[in-house]
Amino acid sequence: MKAKTRETTELYSVPETHNLGTDRWQSEYPNLREVNSFSTKNRVEFLDFLSWEYRKFKVKSKIQSASFQGVELRLFGAHPYMPAHPTMQSLKFTNCTFSADLFLTNCPQLQNITIDDCKGILTLKELNLKKLIFKAEKDQQTVQLTKTRVFGVYLDKKLIGGDCNFKTMDNRPVVKVDYSIKQRKVEMTEEQKKFQKDKMEMSQTNNLGLNCLEESLAVVDSWLHELGK
Repeated sequence: MKAKTRETTELYSVPETHNLGTDRWQSEYPNLREVNSFSTKNRVEFLDFLSWEYRKFKVKSKIQSASFQGVELRLFGAHPYMPAHPTMQSLKFTNCTFSADLFLTNCPQLQNITIDDCKGILTLKELNLKKLIFKAEKDQQTVQLTKTRVFGVYLDKKLIGGDCNFKTMDNRPVVKVDYSIKQRKVEMTEEQKKFQKDKMEMSQTNNLGLNCLEESLAVVDSWLHELGK
């Protein structure tokens, strides 16, 4: 169990025989930023212990991202605010199995979630995400949203929706959601409205002045024509 330093980022890779909940993260890796769990045997307690260790010992968490590959994720413990994490910004699940009733909530910093070839259902509760990325169309079946807002929904690198606000139905499958991008109506400030009005009036005044000038030139041209006779 060694922490690899990447510039200012400490990376912890969880071995197959190790359970995420058995280490006191803050004492062994005080600057831990990223946690990777790769396993084909282990059942992982999701984010429960990652955040609980910090709360229990009152140490400020620095973890910003976590990725899980080939693991079965399940809930553990009876804490009402779990699973959650105070500083997590990015989560990636690859070839994972989401056990029954698995959900994620109370992650105020969470911005991006990536789902790649997973099974089961993960419910996202009361989150505000910048990106929800599905690597394949079938991955959309593995996520349900409850009072969760997603600003950008992607199929791999392709944007398929945005500004989606799910507040009308609990446990609504993502695959059934209308991903049409909403056009926001831009409201002008009073100063902008006045500027726009002045601009229009000036334009009208200029047009009127040009019309008068054209009429005057036409009259002068007519006089010159008469004198030429």
